[in-house]
Amino acid sequence: MPTSSTTSSHRVTKPPTNSKRGIRRASRKPTQPTSTSPTLQSQHELSQLEPQKQPTPPPQPTQPLVERTNALPLAEFINLYVPKDDLHITNQLNAEEQQQQQQQQQHYTITIHTAATLPGTLFTQCFQLIETTSADAYRASSIGWSPTKKRKEMRLPDIKYLILRRATPKSREADAGSPDATSPENEQEDEELLGFLSFMVTYEDGFEVVYCYEVHLAASVQRQGLGAQLMRVFLRIGERLGIAKAMLTVFRANGAAIRFYERLGFGIDESSPRPRRLRNGTVKDPDYRILSRVYARQ
Repeated sequence: MPTSSTTSSHRVTKPPTNSKRGIRRASRKPTQPTSTSPTLQSQHELSQLEPQKQPTPPPQPTQPLVERTNALPLAEFINLYVPKDDLHITNQLNAEEQQQQQQQQQHYTITIHTAATLPGTLFTQCFQLIETTSADAYRASSIGWSPTKKRKEMRLPDIKYLILRRATPKSREADAGSPDATSPENEQEDEELLGFLSFMVTYEDGFEVVYCYEVHLAASVQRQGLGAQLMRVFLRIGERLGIAKAMLTVFRANGAAIRFYERLGFGIDESSPRPRRLRNGTVKDPDYRILSRVYARQ
């Protein structure tokens, strides 16, 4: 279920500062001799020379939601928007599937990283998972497959990762929502990457959105409800942020993925490219769809 997107950039420009105004000196006039006790008029003049209390500057506007969110340290982001219960999930197999696959309920943990905190080994595993599951779909599309461009996209500063791995006795004891649980030095290298979802809080066509860049699962854990659970964690983050909508991009040829997203409440976004008729009468249908799910406003 690949998703890939190039989101619109938002540049915050610094408002121009006012130029300093020149101070014109008043011409000095000859003064008349005065008595030792100042007159009422001279007292008034002296008071004018005393330092004046500066007016309180008007309050600055609050930082926009997207910029404010992306400026948060990772631990604070998790504390604000990701409850600890969301970081522990189980597979969802009915009795027939358990018998067919000879599997019992399995427990999994989710750790959260930014592009900066994602360890190199995990970054490589994430890239290899994309390549395994989606490189052929990219090659067959107008987008094409470029390992260099994909790695660069994966390193975007504001991107975050939900990393899925099997729970271990040690990981169950650990507080998965704490800063220590998400720091590179506390990663368990022997825990196999089973899947991941990457997303970014950003702007799209003027809307504040949470955009799903990628969601991939290893073949060994597909069709167990884990993809849907990763998506629900992602959707709840956007809901807690008070964001306008969640968005993603999916290849038109991937009918199974489109149906999967529709079950989660996604539909074709108004920004998704529409089919267009060429001069020779041929209708060209874009090979990808932009989907979105609008959050209900309180």
